[in-house]
Amino acid sequence: MSPPLSRSEQIVTLALLLAGLGGIAAFAWHLGVSKSQLIDVDEATKFGNSFAVDLNSATVDELAVLPGLGPKLAREIVDYRLAHGPFHRPEDLLQVPGVGPQKLEAIRGYFAPTSERFFDPLHRER
Repeated sequence: MSPPLSRSEQIVTLALLLAGLGGIAAFAWHLGVSKSQLIDVDEATKFGNSFAVDLNSATVDELAVLPGLGPKLAREIVDYRLAHGPFHRPEDLLQVPGVGPQKLEAIRGYFAPTSERFFDPLHRER
């Protein structure tokens, strides 16, 4: 049987134990704080879109998730595409009933490039 720790050894052992527990608690708190921070919606747009939609092949369900569209307008877009053929430029969407300039600008960033002309970030006519 080993002899008991001296008083000074007990104090040092207790101090090391408390320091270790404090470090573990600080680390756990840091992880909890960093994962629970909310992102301001206005700031989130700076991170970019997490998906892109090809207007010439997207389904109603895929279009319906775009901001401000919903299932009814998504159905209008698909029906228009089926009746009139593929979209050649984003502005072609303005021919779809219910899509105006503001709605077009709200969803423009979600278009997958289907051609160089279709995906023109400066919105220039060529």
